[in-house]
Amino acid sequence: MTRWKSQLLVSDALLRTQTAMQKAVVDDVFKNEVLKDKDAKARKAAAEASALVKNDALWSQLQLLADLLRTVATALDKGQADGSGMGSVFGSFFTLEKHLTSFMYPETPVGAQLKHHCLVKLQYRRSYLLRPAHVLAYLLDPRYLGAPNQPTQDEIESAMVLMHKLASSEDERRALVAGGHVSMDQLPPTYETPMRDAVGGHYAKWRAKTGGSLALSCVWEAGSVADTVSWWKTWGSHIPSIQNVAVKVLAMPTSFAAGERAFSNAGYIQSVLRTKRSYERLHRLLYIYFNYRSLPDIDVDAAAVAVGSDEEQDHGDGDEDEGSVGPDESVSDMQAMGQLFAGALGEDEGVPEGETWSE
Repeated sequence: MTRWKSQLLVSDALLRTQTAMQKAVVDDVFKNEVLKDKDAKARKAAAEASALVKNDALWSQLQLLADLLRTVATALDKGQADGSGMGSVFGSFFTLEKHLTSFMYPETPVGAQLKHHCLVKLQYRRSYLLRPAHVLAYLLDPRYLGAPNQPTQDEIESAMVLMHKLASSEDERRALVAGGHVSMDQLPPTYETPMRDAVGGHYAKWRAKTGGSLALSCVWEAGSVADTVSWWKTWGSHIPSIQNVAVKVLAMPTSFAAGERAFSNAGYIQSVLRTKRSYERLHRLLYIYFNYRSLPDIDVDAAAVAVGSDEEQDHGDGDEDEGSVGPDESVSDMQAMGQLFAGALGEDEGVPEGETWSE
């Protein structure tokens, strides 16, 4: 992912400076001072760079590469976005296929070879990356219901198997709770399976847009289907077996990109120069960092004071044991900020299990 997006960024940056570079290589200062440098290697390198900048064919090829990668980069961004939904991953492959098929390749043997190579690699990536969960999420995503592009029969079959397994798991969970059991081995040979029995019929109603409020046009407006999980919770109550499966599948993160970003930010907060911070404190600082941008109306001055005081502590007495927090008057400020964020978000997250912000 990073490699393709980096190539696009570099290509766009070079194309933006094309005119400036072409003017520079014909400038008298460049000719007199650079191309006539005393060092032979420097003169040779400057002459080669000048020839490349003047080569219009290379600029055309660079523009072709940028145009080809632009849709790929958009698809990659969707795949690692936090709120795009699992169904968009499968949908992105259809978008890429359309882009690579209709792209204006050079009308040369090399252009035909490039087109064939791109389409073959796309199919390889599709078979390598996509799993039944992606297919099922696409089939249950209201944004793609009735779309002209649909999965293959084999992909649909694998998604249906997963759908029945997820419906059955809900029946098993209910049977465990009803019987007060803690293990699947304790379940009786037979028990009620309403979700598994109804999931096929409910899926047919979903595909036909029948029952409940699915016949209403407002249900399918772009604004209504933007948040797929909320859509199912709002409009899918008349088909509970499919509603249960859809909420589980569509709520799954599209990738581990959010987790990677959390690791990266944690590395900045607790670096090699900040090794005395406790895990509890690190957890709370991360919670504040990730949530304050979601609440623009919250006054974050108290958080700034907390972080500033914490930095002073990190550079303070070096005799404390590693992992200890030590005396810090900003703890109460940070706890207050955590409670403020949790209250505004309507949750008590960001607190280690079994603890509160006041501990």
